[in-house]
Amino acid sequence: MSRPPAKVERVLVALIERPHTTRELEQAPVFDHVAHSTASELRRLGVALDTERVELRGYEGKPAFVARYSIRIGGFDFARALLARMRERRGSGGR
Repeated sequence: MSRPPAKVERVLVALIERPHTTRELEQAPVFDHVAHSTASELRRLGVALDTERVELRGYEGKPAFVARYSIRIGGFDFARALLARMRERRGSGGR
């Protein structure tokens, strides 16, 4: 029986699918409330990430700023290989 995916693996899966803001990463199925820290960990593991500052409407319509993370063009092969190693390490195969 395999363990459930770790947070860093869940974030990597989400970023392989498409860019995400920190607010989106807080929601299911990722549940990462400190995405900046996880992005730092992914960078340490070798994933080439871009960070974009995005303005959203916040409380009473005032601007609020969040980060949008994306994998750099040319970095997807490395990210997929890292994801495969993470999945293999926890014994889940391709899930």
